[in-house]
Amino acid sequence: MKKWTLILPPVIILVILIVLLLALDPSGSSLKALLIAPLSKPFLIGRTLNLAFLLILPALGIAIAFRSGVYNLGGEGQIYMGGLVCLLIHLALPHWPSALIWLIAWGAATITGGLMTALSAWLKVRLSIQELLSTYLLSLGLSKIVDGIITGPLQDPDSYLMTTALISEHQRLTSWLPSTPLNGGLVISLLALVLVYLFFHRRWEGFYWDLTGKNPLLAQYTGANPSKISMKALIISGMLHGLTGALFISGNSFAGYPGFSGGLGWDGMAVALMGELHPLFILPSSVFYALLRQGSDHAYLMGYLGLNPKGFILALVFFLSTSRILVLSRRKRRDI
Repeated sequence: MKKWTLILPPVIILVILIVLLLALDPSGSSLKALLIAPLSKPFLIGRTLNLAFLLILPALGIAIAFRSGVYNLGGEGQIYMGGLVCLLIHLALPHWPSALIWLIAWGAATITGGLMTALSAWLKVRLSIQELLSTYLLSLGLSKIVDGIITGPLQDPDSYLMTTALISEHQRLTSWLPSTPLNGGLVISLLALVLVYLFFHRRWEGFYWDLTGKNPLLAQYTGANPSKISMKALIISGMLHGLTGALFISGNSFAGYPGFSGGLGWDGMAVALMGELHPLFILPSSVFYALLRQGSDHAYLMGYLGLNPKGFILALVFFLSTSRILVLSRRKRRDI
């Protein structure tokens, strides 16, 4: 893997954003807000790092699926459903010890995400329905159901907002940096990062999963079972997304509201693509992307821009990453 293939997309994104923001705001205030503000205060630094570590888990889920030859486009709904299940357990057992409730709620959320992708995996193997379509449609449909539950039976009667009741204070993840949501969830993200790296780069099973993604027929000749590998990869991808939703509820929002997943699923996919689907490169990619996300939010909230550019940033990442993949694949075919 050439180094320039990793650093080129972030450089292009920065150059395009700088030119665009200077054209829209010649004073440079929006550019300063985008690039400097996320690192200007401890509060903003904490929020940026928290977002970066939250993005690691869905990015790893996407990397596992894509490297194994399957495509999970339902990450947003899996995070949403996982968060809802975690929230329900928190609200149902408000007096239980925090460690025990985390074990139950996070485990249930992880299983929920896995079950969603397990259905898509079964549809792919048994009925030849592409997971690209089934994961997305299932996510889209269930997200609407979650919205209805939050704004219906779970809505807090004492609040004028469309939100549920807050989870118990002693069951919330403690902030590691005062006045910021940065918490112990980062340990889980980093542990998952190490485990995925060791699996793909230090174990034969990981080699077979990689080979299945690149050449399923060759993988089958070497003794692997591409169908089983695809199913396992898709299920694990969903599990990581479900766990992300649980960590968001227990450590960030402490309540449910419509759309609380906030685009984490799509952002995680962008981080995975920027990091070349490599576990170690996902870490710097998540930090870089979190800086851009927090900076764009700050520039918009401060009134420097009439439109939040985070959607443009996401589209730019997808375009550059997929274009790079297509160029590299064509070169490989030409060399063959």
